[in-house]
Amino acid sequence: MSKVTMLKSGIKGFANAVKRTAVKDKKLAEELVYMHGIRSEITPNALKGITKDMFDKGGKLTEKGQKEVAKIIREFNLPQNATWDQALEAMRHFKDSLPKLPKLEIPKFKI
Repeated sequence: MSKVTMLKSGIKGFANAVKRTAVKDKKLAEELVYMHGIRSEITPNALKGITKDMFDKGGKLTEKGQKEVAKIIREFNLPQNATWDQALEAMRHFKDSLPKLPKLEIPKFKI
């Protein structure tokens, strides 16, 4: 299985990378379900709400999408030929490195 760089791949490559990552990462799978409403197969069509206008109707990266990918590459210090798998992994590590919010407890009142 060959992986294509982010800048050369289309929506199918992105969808396949998300699918592979969701299988390995329960947090991503939960985010896809609860935040984005994806409850079935992870397909290019299902990801349209997440990708917004990054891809055109033919599934190719738009100019705005190319700028967004370049921004991701810069922000996560990825190589120019990075794949979506590498980008998703970098995003996951970034999220895991963020400090955890304290758990809030609701006070109990006696009635």
